[in-house]
Amino acid sequence: MDIEDIAPLSLIRGSREERREKIIDFEKAVQTMDDVEHLTTLKHAFLDGAYFRQITIPAGVALTGKIHSHSTINMLTQGKFAVVTEFDQQIIEAPYMYISKPGTKKACYTITDCIFINCHTTWKTDLKEIEADVTDDAYPEIGEDDKLWLGGSQGQQ
Repeated sequence: MDIEDIAPLSLIRGSREERREKIIDFEKAVQTMDDVEHLTTLKHAFLDGAYFRQITIPAGVALTGKIHSHSTINMLTQGKFAVVTEFDQQIIEAPYMYISKPGTKKACYTITDCIFINCHTTWKTDLKEIEADVTDDAYPEIGEDDKLWLGGSQGQQ
């Protein structure tokens, strides 16, 4: 299976700017579907300057992430999902860990039941304050030398 097999992720193509627009369009389409929040389970944990956000997502769910303003450690601890960013597209299978650079927004589709964890650096424990600090409402300006990527390797620890 590859991204071309997963509609509507297969439609996110084109230049970097076009992919950004299509990810936003994908997000708008997903928001008109069934409320994903009742299908998912969130858990939060805090430890010495780190905030961990774990989401459990059943198979067959399309969703997007927020634009993060800082680098973020991402861990898929269970399952398999397809992910598209303005730079990359991959099918990821647990165990998998990677770093998202600032400004990355992900469009995803869960192929199997998944457990996904983000880790952010913060000393705050109020979830609304954390979200305000670690997310942005819009993509950053595109610079010539900025390289956002979906990096990592299968089973990296």
